[in-house]
Amino acid sequence: MKMPQDPLSTVRRTIWTERAIEDFLALPLIHEFVYRSPQFLDGSVQKEVADYLVYHGNTSIFLSLKCQENPSDRTGEKLAAWARKAAQKAASQLRGALRTGMAKPIKPIWCEHPRRGRVEFPNGLPRIDYAIALVEVLERVDLEPVADRLPLNFQGTSIAYFSVNDFLNLVLNLRSTTDLLAYLNFRSSLPPSELRIIGAEESLYEYYLLEGAPSRGPTSRAEAQHLVNLQPKRLMEIIEEKIKNNRYSELIEGVANALAERLPNYDIGIPKYLLENFDPPHSRVNYLKMQEFLAELRIGERIQLGQAFESVITELRQVPKGLLFKAMLLNSRPDWVFLFASSKGFDRVEVLQCKEILVSGAMGHYNRNCFAVIDRDSEGLEVKMGMLNSPPTQSELELGQQLFGKLKVISKNFLLGM
Repeated sequence: MKMPQDPLSTVRRTIWTERAIEDFLALPLIHEFVYRSPQFLDGSVQKEVADYLVYHGNTSIFLSLKCQENPSDRTGEKLAAWARKAAQKAASQLRGALRTGMAKPIKPIWCEHPRRGRVEFPNGLPRIDYAIALVEVLERVDLEPVADRLPLNFQGTSIAYFSVNDFLNLVLNLRSTTDLLAYLNFRSSLPPSELRIIGAEESLYEYYLLEGAPSRGPTSRAEAQHLVNLQPKRLMEIIEEKIKNNRYSELIEGVANALAERLPNYDIGIPKYLLENFDPPHSRVNYLKMQEFLAELRIGERIQLGQAFESVITELRQVPKGLLFKAMLLNSRPDWVFLFASSKGFDRVEVLQCKEILVSGAMGHYNRNCFAVIDRDSEGLEVKMGMLNSPPTQSELELGQQLFGKLKVISKNFLLGM
């Protein structure tokens, strides 16, 4: 009997790796804003702009990936020689991508996205914040011998060089594009020779943690390693705390990813006046706005919001039926109030009705926009982004006072109301 073949086993390793990295980036950075293999037309020839574009809001990062078909084939100087050639190819692709993005007349660009379908950029690429060359090595490799072919800047855009493993670890730990760019800017103050070393990022990242995300980096990896060696206990405590807190960030990222798919038969039994709050069946405009808003949150914000969301879910487990909600204000988001709720034992229409009442009351009481998430019996999420387009009415003010009038301050960063 012939065994069925795994489809992935017939795919070249480099192609499989490109897809796997897309999925990896998509978890914390939100899949809707990770574009693999954006394309453009050069005359009548279709070409790839770069391997990946991460883009949302005012943030954009280009990535060029160079992998090995068999990583075990090369070590030592053989690996270094391959890595230097691969880095040059990646840098060349990035420069070409940046030229394409700046081309006049504008060259339309598109991407076939696994969740969004065909996404078009008719006005060409946005301004790129950073271009990153990724080379698959598991050893430290010095790229300085070919420095003249590895620019650190091209037409105003910084270019960074990383091993694939180091970069994915950074994404896993930093989680948002804003935090990733902050790290890249911190790192950019290193001497040029240090910026052309790949596969040796650990000491720089640990320095970054110990110094509390400083705006400027050390003068060398040796200096970073010296500081790290002086504080092993404190570093371990920071890492353990970060691992513990990452699950709260993942909870908010889970909300963003849950917005990718509409509930089957979402409109069954829902009154027309409530259905008016949803996008039309084949539209994702407001869903994408909500996903983009969550994608732009920094890891510290995600952690605080995730803690609030988990707390209402956990507290409601103690009762057979109820609805618990909390409001949070972040100093870093002065125009927004965040509302997290958990319901148990109510049907979906009742939950949707409560959502509209709570959002209206929160916007009235805080005089801010409102982002609301309700966990419905641990079976689904109801999410709404309410925009305050006019001053609250008297009835909204009264409703807000009734629902949110008694607040308990739990930190200088946010307020908690029950």
